[in-house]
Amino acid sequence: PFWFKQHSYRMTHVAHSLADDSPVAIFGTGSHGNAVGPHRNIDSDDSQSSSCHLANLFLHAPADAAGSARPIDVAAVDEASRRYRATLDYAMEGFDLEGVAVPRAHCRLSRMMQTTMLVDPGSRVVAIMDVGKTDGEGQVASYSVDVNRLRGFETTLTALHVDGAQMMPSWSPDRTSYAVLLETKQDIMRLSFLRCDEGQAVSLSSAPEHPLLAAVGETGSTGSNITWTNFPTIATAPIGEVQHQISTLLTTVDVGYERVVN
Repeated sequence: PFWFKQHSYRMTHVAHSLADDSPVAIFGTGSHGNAVGPHRNIDSDDSQSSSCHLANLFLHAPADAAGSARPIDVAAVDEASRRYRATLDYAMEGFDLEGVAVPRAHCRLSRMMQTTMLVDPGSRVVAIMDVGKTDGEGQVASYSVDVNRLRGFETTLTALHVDGAQMMPSWSPDRTSYAVLLETKQDIMRLSFLRCDEGQAVSLSSAPEHPLLAAVGETGSTGSNITWTNFPTIATAPIGEVQHQISTLLTTVDVGYERVVN
């Protein structure tokens, strides 16, 4: 299926300069949904510990014809109750699950699936693993991963920021229209984002520029009275391979001009 949603940004390059030591506004939100990455070192392999636990939880899509298996990000829902979650891209028909019980000398995994678990679009499955001692004595710790698959027509982003800019209002996945002010030394508008689904096609188009002064009567400001603050950028990905990669699109806005960017 193919679906389309347009996000609109009114880009204003303000006639306002920041001192070198002034804070630069870089807007962003989210991270990887508190993703812990495909290689999840839940606990260290402490051979001195008598408690069995899971380490290196790893989800990946089935290997393609070239033998490449895409990683799937895993996020902690509640580590105290050993619950985790993951979301498959629409193109991922299922997933394989791997893990290691530690200390390895006397602990083992059970109830872990041995074949690829298929998931229909828009559906979810819960994979459960039990960790206990090899001799069967003592308590068994159960770990669950709630895995759902996207339906194929999601059109939202999960994170976005514009370098050297002030975005109003703050970005939200449910909002598609913003005003963005660039500082004078930032001639290039750099949009960095994370897709909800790696199969999404994201493009950028820019309307012709217009002099900023033409809009002063409407806005009452050219940006010189804006309080520039620090915002978090998109968080860096966990160590190792990740499911979602940060992408970037570029356009330009001259000083004293504005343009609509879709």
